[in-house]
Amino acid sequence: MSRRPNDIAELHRSIGESLASYREASPLSQGDLARETNYHRTSISHIEAGRQFPTERVFWERVDDALSADGALVNQYERVTAANLARERDSPRPMPNAALGAPSTPLERFNMRCYPSGSTEDRPMTPFGVDLPTMHAMSAAFQIAAQENEPAPGEAAKAGDLLRPQQQPPRTLDPS
Repeated sequence: MSRRPNDIAELHRSIGESLASYREASPLSQGDLARETNYHRTSISHIEAGRQFPTERVFWERVDDALSADGALVNQYERVTAANLARERDSPRPMPNAALGAPSTPLERFNMRCYPSGSTEDRPMTPFGVDLPTMHAMSAAFQIAAQENEPAPGEAAKAGDLLRPQQQPPRTLDPS
């Protein structure tokens, strides 16, 4: 069952049908179009069926160019995007989690898991507003991540090394 409103789902089906029509009129297969756009063939199939909608304009520019659609697919994409934005603007916003009494930040969710009673008053706090057990757990996690991503001796660290964890077995902290 689709979570999208019927009008938006219909727009997605319509642009997908247009894409399929242009592709079928060209010598390109779904696989060929997938290679042209850096998408998978099954994604092209889902887009043509209206089950998937790429929100990146560059995708629609690439298929428009590959299928010689003279801007028709890009124009249709812009209409769908405008309809999506209008729907989001006009739809009522859900209440934030905090208004419902649910934890709304990662730290609050962590504290709810570690301290189900919710009592934080008796826990020692750091100057950063984080209790000490949480601070120790976060520090340990960062230390492990830093050790796993440490460059080899004589090799300079590259920007983003901490963002790309290496394929190594997880390490545990030495209790000493």
